[in-house]
Amino acid sequence: MDERYHAGSCLMVMGSEGRGEQILKTDQDNGLILADDLEWPDCAEQMQRLTDTLIELGYPPCPGNIMVSNPEWVGSVSQWQRRIARWIEARDGDSLMKLAIMLDSHAVAGNPALLDRVRDDLFAQCAGNELLLSYFARTILRFSTPLTLFGSLKRPQHGIDIKKGGIFPIVHGVRVMALERGIRPTSTLERLDALADDGRLEPRFAEDLGEALSLFTELRLKQQLSRREGDDDNRNPDRVVVQELSSLERDLLREALHIVKDFKQRLSHRFHLEYS
Repeated sequence: MDERYHAGSCLMVMGSEGRGEQILKTDQDNGLILADDLEWPDCAEQMQRLTDTLIELGYPPCPGNIMVSNPEWVGSVSQWQRRIARWIEARDGDSLMKLAIMLDSHAVAGNPALLDRVRDDLFAQCAGNELLLSYFARTILRFSTPLTLFGSLKRPQHGIDIKKGGIFPIVHGVRVMALERGIRPTSTLERLDALADDGRLEPRFAEDLGEALSLFTELRLKQQLSRREGDDDNRNPDRVVVQELSSLERDLLREALHIVKDFKQRLSHRFHLEYS
């Protein structure tokens, strides 16, 4: 980025990178906030150059086109505030996804105060909006927890999707609670600590959720690395084959998934998802 524009702009990363939770190769998830009075004539050209440079360095383009080369992810503070207001009003799947992405944004260059202004406005617009929170939380029910009716691990031959069944419900559920309470940190573990300090979660349960998330991430990474070493890139990178785990790992995974199930039930009760 041109140094002349550093004070009047803020480059942010989002998604797992914004939360500091990315593992292995990550694609691009970035955006740009500009001061309302900034004049930057060739901004679009420079942002396209930045995207192209990152691709050359090995960062694949975002499949959802959430990049600074896309004008929808570049704008002044006022433009961002109006965009967020539209997302909140629309409450459709695409708008809620963009809201989640923005909640995880983290400043990496330029003036971070610009991002603070946008995020403060986001929290202010969402404060007390129970209908929005209910819509926002509903996504946690999209994927089932891979446990049988009797509480044991499901064991499909192709493996269980640990991201959908374990990681996502914790990450997004904690994100919803952070939005509800106006909690600023972006990492899931920091959000859990803040929610415990705030009294929103019991410290022990917050700790259990953090340990469950760490276990899911570790199991996912181990299987990704083993497949990479064996040149087996055809299998879904998020799938963990239960039969390949040790007895201890299976026990820990089952316990962790029960914690996820409990968390989803709590969120369903709090945000009235049983009626959605």
